[in-house]
Amino acid sequence: GQNASANETIIIALAVLSITNTLPNGTLGVPYSSQIGAQGGITPYSCSITGALPAGLSLTGCTVSGTPTTAGSSPITVKVTDSGSPAQNASQAETIVIAPAALTITSTLPNGTVGTAYSATITATDGTPAYNCSITGTLSAGLSLSGCTVSGTPTAAGSSPVTVKVTDSGSPAQNATHNDTIVISPAPLAITGTLPNGT
Repeated sequence: GQNASANETIIIALAVLSITNTLPNGTLGVPYSSQIGAQGGITPYSCSITGALPAGLSLTGCTVSGTPTTAGSSPITVKVTDSGSPAQNASQAETIVIAPAALTITSTLPNGTVGTAYSATITATDGTPAYNCSITGTLSAGLSLSGCTVSGTPTAAGSSPVTVKVTDSGSPAQNATHNDTIVISPAPLAITGTLPNGT
């Protein structure tokens, strides 16, 4: 039989370098850590970010970490470079959104007394000030809500279960609710006159 031979070179191309994830959003004051993921090319990878990361976060190697100190959106571009010669690069535009910390109501409405002036302010923390307050249920007779302050002079004794709701100014807005019961006590018993002298 006849034979034929030839020298050939088989080239195995590297898989194309690609970024496999996006950096997640975070929350103000909550520790943050996320790895930039990639595949293909030749490891190890090096990473860089153009644009400003949210305040409190930084890039070390291919990990973004820290504790966000400001709420808001941060558009960035993530770039991964492999160890090939020549090196492959992959990049993608992303936006990291740092949400305000969860809105929390920090006060309860105190009890009161018939005939005694009453004033109590509903307070909250975190979220995005300014706050808007509302109450469902019936306030004690003589009391009303203005802004986030309940005030007036109670005219009747009794218990008034209410639900306090605070809404912040975020977009989207956060809401927090709290169940309260305002107890209005009767006015204290008092002697209003003196016994007259006699003859």
